[in-house]
Order: sequence, then C-alpha cells, then structure tokens
Amino acid sequence: MALTIRKIPMPQDKVSIKCPYTMTPTRIVIHNTANDAPAINEIKYMQSNNNHTSFHYAVDDKEAVQGVELWRNAWHAGDGGNRDKSSKYYSYGNLEGIAIEICYSRSGGTRFDKAEKNAAELAAKLLIDFGWGIDKITKHQDYSGKYCLPIDETELLTPSGWVNLGDICVGDMVAQFDNGRIEFAPVQHVIEPYYADVIKARRIEATLNHDIVYRNERSSEWKKEKWERVLEKCISFIPIGGKYEACGLPISDDYIRYLVWVQADGHYAWRRSKYTGIVHQLGIEFHFSKKRKVDRLIEILESIDQRYSFNERSDGTYSIRIHDCNASLRAEEYLENKCFSWKFLDMNDHQREVFLQELVYADGSIQNNSYFSTKQQNYDVVSAVAALHNLRCLQTTTGNSTALAFSNSNLTVPRDTEKVMRNTLVSCVTVPSGAILIRQYGQPKVVGNCPHRTLDNGWDRFVKMVSDKRDEMMGKKKPSTTNLTATTLNGYTLERATDFSIVYWDKPKKKGTAKSYVNGGFFGWFKEGNTAFTLPVGNLVCDVTPDSRLVYAAEKYWKPYISGGKFRYGVANNVSNQFHGKKVTTFILPTNGAPYMEELSTPPADARYAISGIPVIRDGVDVSYNSFVKPQGWDASPFYAASRNFIGLVGTSIWVVSGASKTSNFVATSEVYNALKDFGFSDLIALDGGSSYYHKYNGKTPFVLSDREVNNLVIFG
Repeated sequence: MALTIRKIPMPQDKVSIKCPYTMTPTRIVIHNTANDAPAINEIKYMQSNNNHTSFHYAVDDKEAVQGVELWRNAWHAGDGGNRDKSSKYYSYGNLEGIAIEICYSRSGGTRFDKAEKNAAELAAKLLIDFGWGIDKITKHQDYSGKYCLPIDETELLTPSGWVNLGDICVGDMVAQFDNGRIEFAPVQHVIEPYYADVIKARRIEATLNHDIVYRNERSSEWKKEKWERVLEKCISFIPIGGKYEACGLPISDDYIRYLVWVQADGHYAWRRSKYTGIVHQLGIEFHFSKKRKVDRLIEILESIDQRYSFNERSDGTYSIRIHDCNASLRAEEYLENKCFSWKFLDMNDHQREVFLQELVYADGSIQNNSYFSTKQQNYDVVSAVAALHNLRCLQTTTGNSTALAFSNSNLTVPRDTEKVMRNTLVSCVTVPSGAILIRQYGQPKVVGNCPHRTLDNGWDRFVKMVSDKRDEMMGKKKPSTTNLTATTLNGYTLERATDFSIVYWDKPKKKGTAKSYVNGGFFGWFKEGNTAFTLPVGNLVCDVTPDSRLVYAAEKYWKPYISGGKFRYGVANNVSNQFHGKKVTTFILPTNGAPYMEELSTPPADARYAISGIPVIRDGVDVSYNSFVKPQGWDASPFYAASRNFIGLVGTSIWVVSGASKTSNFVATSEVYNALKDFGFSDLIALDGGSSYYHKYNGKTPFVLSDREVNNLVIFG
C-alpha cells in the first residue's frame, strides 16, 4: 500500500516566521525528531509556536504530514539564513533543502522502524518527482551538528574520573542514567566537534535541540524534552545524579572514616638517611586546635585497633601520632598522595553515606553540610561520589579552597531564569540508556545523550532503503541468486549451505568427516594441569557429538553449558574477558524460523545454532571498524591479511564464503565489503582465519599445510 501523505497549510500569520523565503529545492535533508509524538502532533506544534524551527514533512508509522510548501524554505538544518550564494557560508540546508522529520526516534522500536521505512518511501518519491539521484539525500549533520554540549565546559564521569567531552572515544565506559540508576556503559557513538550556539541557564548549557532529563512539580517520573521546550516550562527539576550499585570496598566503615581523617588532617612523617638517601616512613601525625576533632579521631583509631600517642601542647593545640611505619603505605592503597583516589567510586550505597557524613565532620561545616578542600583531586572524587549517591553538590570557590555543599534537592530551572547564549565548539555521545551523567560549571547533573542509531552505519542503511524503494517504484529488478549453489566473486568462493550445523570439536581441523565444512568461530588456548584445550570466544550454540573432544581436566569449563546434546555458551561465560559486558555480532539459526544476525551477549533460548564473528556487512551496508566493530571488543589481532571463512545471509539463504584478505585490517579498509557487496548480502561475519583456516567443499579441499586444533566446525553440506 502506498504511503498516505496529507497536507496541513501553514497559518498565514506564521509564514514570515516559519518559511519566509521562496526556494527551488535542490536536496532532501533527513532528521530524527528526538521525540515520541506522531507526525500530526509534530506539525501542529511546529505551526503553533513562534520558534524559528520548521520542516516540510513529519513521518510516523502510519502517514506523512506536510506542514510547509515545497517551494518555501524551512528552518531545520542549523546552517543559518545566509542568502549570499557567493559566500562559503551560504545556507544550502535551510534555503534549498526539503526537510523530512522521522518520528518516534527517542524510544525507537517497531514504531520508529516503520516510520523510517515510510520516510524512505517519501524520500524515494521526491527523488523521482524531482529527477534527482541518491546523492541528493542528505542528513542534518551535513550542515551542522545537533543535540550537543559545549566541549570546554562538559565532563563525563568514567571509572577513572571526570573526562572532558572532547577526549571521550567510542568504547569508553561512561556513567549513564537509567530511570534513577547510574551504571557505567560503553559509548556507542561520538559526534564530530563543530561550532554551534548554546544556551546556558542555571549551570546547564546545551544546544536548544539537546535532550534534557527533567520532571515537573506534579510528577515523580523522569522525562526527556528538548532544552528549548524545557526553558519554556513554568519550572523543571533536573536530576543531579542517581543510585549506583557497586560491590563495595573490602574495608570497614571506621576504616573509611579513618581515611577521611588522614586526607583531611594527616601528615606523613618520614626521615631521609643522610648516609644512604633512603626515605624511612615513620607514621602519620595529626594536629588539631579543636577538642571535638581529637575525640572523634581517637574514637575511630580505637575502633580499628590502631595504636597511637596523644599530646596536649602548651599552646592549647593537640597532636596525635600513629607510630606505624606502614600506616601511610596502607592508607595510600586508597589515597593518592593523601588525596582521595578513584577507588572510592567502588563504595556501596552504605559506604558512600558513611564517607560523605564523615567528610562534613572532618573537613567541612556540619552547619552548612559542606566539605572544603584545596585539592582538585579531592573535589573531583567527592563530587562524583555525591552524584552516585544522588546528592546535589554545589561548588563555590574562595581563594585556593573549593567548597562543596550537599543537599537532597534537584536542580531547578524556572521559566524566568537568566539565559546566556554563546557560540562554541560542541559535541556529544550516545549511550544505551539515552542519558548521561555530566559535570558543567562544577556541578554534576543528568542530561540526554545524542540520539543515534545503535549501528554507526544507520545512515548508510537508511540511504540504501531509499535507493531500494526508488528502484522498486521505478520497476528495476535486482539480480537473483535463487538458482545458484556455488560461484566465485572477486577472488572469493561462495557456496550455499544445504544442510547447516555447528559441532563442538577441540581437535585438529582436518579430522572432520562431513562432506562440506569449514573451521568455525574464534577461540582461546587454555591449560589445566598438563592438558591443553580450547574454549570458544563470543557466543556459541552447537551440537555435542561422540566425535567432540571434551577434556575431563577442563570439565568445569564446559560441563555447565551442555544439556540435551547442545553446548550453549555466551559472552558472559567466556573465560577470556575480552567481550565481557559487550554485545557481539552473532549468527543465529533458530529452531523455527529464518536465520538472522544480531548483536548479543547471550544466545537466545530458541537458537538451534549460533556463532559469533567479526561483522563485515550489517543490514546490507559496510560497517565502521572504530564505531561498530571495535566497541564490541575485537582487538586488532584477527584482522591481518590471511585466508579466512565467512558466514553470510542473502534473504533466508545461508552462504559460506572463503578467500584471502590482503590488507592489514579488512574491515577498516572495506576490502571484503567492496569485494562482496554486489552479491546482495544483508549480513556477513568473518570466522577465524590464518592458521585456523580450513575449507572443504563436496569432499574436496585445497592444500593446507598445518593441522591445527580448532574449537568448532561449521558444516554446510
């Protein structure tokens, strides 16, 4: 059924604001709404306000709605309104681009997938109507970035501390926010830095289209809305952190209190030998003028059975000395040069409570519930711990000292708050939950991330959808592989699997008896006593047969994963930690249904066979090594020039591909993709290669010198 397109005319009193200039379109500009509203709502909201934001179409899962005539411009691309065509800053996006907004991109799912397909159909229709080629499909980021934060004032929390936004890379672990909880997750995408206008209000600074996490006075539910719209609301509450579930430090509550006092008032005593120059640790000294601090520290020292001496001086001050040459060394297991280390992020919820309470007592103001330090490291760690304990942490600086005031209140942004705009270098990241913990102007807070498809090649996939739809609408047909069983292409052999299975092996690769088989997935070598054996890397579901070698000495590694003649092994079970916490591209042949590929950390329960590999083609397009493959956990070791096998899908058919790569990284150089892209693979993964490589087809195999053990075999006929 053809896509339904309806038009809602722009109100006349809004034309001068929303679409003031006539235009001759030369391109299509694709956007995501970063919202979950249907197309009709997006158009009506756009037409009802006085913001200089507009677009020609909004497309959802049911229809496309047009709100601006195609012969008038719209404000959508973020490249301004420069009408001087001789200028290198001419605004091609805003003045010559037809804007299509795809709905439901915030939550994704089936509604967004359908909206994306409908947008591809609309774009294909426009290409045909205007007689344009596929190169006329452009995206917002071709003209300016979007949904971003200022690099100079934004830090993200990592397990090793606050890191400037400009230094964050794909794959880095950062603190994400998920419905009140904080957890560390890998960065999936990073926006290339660009210059844009940002608006600052109440220590929050972002582009107007950036997602802000907020709630109103009458709700306890956190929502996401564009910064522009949050600033229009009566009052908004912004989360300042969340609850982080950690295992905890292996020390007592009183030892945590003791470390706080060492950081606050302790002095490491030492003596350097005048003969050898060697430094000898003598212990830790404390000096106080307030008796309450003396009493508190003595109480803690006695609780942890730490010997000490006490002295009341003639000037009315007090000193406490720990006569233990190893005391400072033990303290430095958690401190760094008497500053808090980032190990304190591993405290559990109760330990964080103990830590923060003692800070106020030892090195702060009980009355103002605040902490003081002259050390940036202490301030950084404490602000992070407070955010992970869902405490607001307000920074003030006087001279060389920084004060952090703690409170349970969230950051508020009233409608009438002062707003400051500036133009600066911006960027952003994408994380799985869609929200990140950041620090701006000394204050931690939670904001949305940059909405982006999980795969780096989401844009390439969309362009391919448009191209395919245009070809379909113009009656073009693709070459068929229906009657092929085997062929060659650009030096690679391609063979259709007629009877697919995977078998656990752990034996020399040449010992297989099937008529057609190849070596399977990646594996690691291990040893238990004097017995060597292999274990798979990644996900694997395969048959265990009488020919499978199951080493008794390694029983604890494989026995828990065998049931009903099947070996079921996930990333979390891997002895190697290479892929722990990651999702790896995996081929799945379900018990019922067609084969498919998906990024998984655990094989699905209905998988008859599953095997992980290096992604080469996903959803019909090339993948990015840096943004998609590397974050899965693949290091550089398996990408060298070598013979290797692949598993690919064309429709519902499984194909086994064999050949030799010639570059140092066959994914980064697109070598294999370029060689095989015309065959029509929707998905293709690389199996193990090099000395593990083996390929037998219809009982024949090329000469292979070595007979290395491999963990599993892929049988395809």
